[in-house]
Formats: sequence, C-alpha cells, structure tokens
Amino acid sequence: MTNYKQLGQEQRYVIDRLLQQGKSQKEIADVLGYHKSTISRELRRNTPQRGRGAKEYNPDRAQMKTQRRHQEKNKRVIFNDEMRGKIAKQLAVEKLSPELIAQMGRRENADFVSHETIYQWV
Repeated sequence: MTNYKQLGQEQRYVIDRLLQQGKSQKEIADVLGYHKSTISRELRRNTPQRGRGAKEYNPDRAQMKTQRRHQEKNKRVIFNDEMRGKIAKQLAVEKLSPELIAQMGRRENADFVSHETIYQWV
C-alpha cells in the first residue's frame, strides 16, 4: 500500500518560495518530503502556459484550481435499494436495456448509475 498525501496551501507557498530561490523540483520534493513526481505534477497542472502570469507559479491560483478540480470530479453514485427496485421493474416489466435505463435515469437524476453497473448487478 502506498503512502499517499496531497499538497496543501502551506506546501504550495513553500514550493513558490523555493522556486523563487532557484531550487530544482527534486530539491523542493526533498524539503517537503514528497516524491519529485508530485512536485512536477503540481507545477504542470497549476502553472499557466499562456496569458498573464505565464510560466509563473502562483500558490493561491494553484489552490483555487485544485479545489475546483475536486469539486467538479465525478462523485461515487450510491446504488441503493430504491434504485435497484426501479431498475428491476424496467428490466422485467418494461423490457428496457441497461443502456436505455441508465440514459433515462440520468435525465431524471444526474447521480444515476451507469449501464456497466446495471450489467454487473444483473
């Protein structure tokens, strides 16, 4: 099992300060106690390549971008008994395919299971 930890606001300020001092990504990783790929990924994701502030790491902007990514990522959908009952009826009585059930379910409720989940359940 890997030991996984995410960067926080304080670490992003340290990254910024060390970058301004001319430290390498490996040196920054050693100071913070992270793997060098974590620092590389942080800089690649959160350093703009064009426009105002291009090629300049901004810890506040990096934190905002990270929070936005976490808010917008897909959430795990709970496949509860109510949903199972509705799907069972659609499969047995209405003779609908899992693909159609999933598509119709997402129109009513954005947090509906995928057709793959329905196939695994059946």
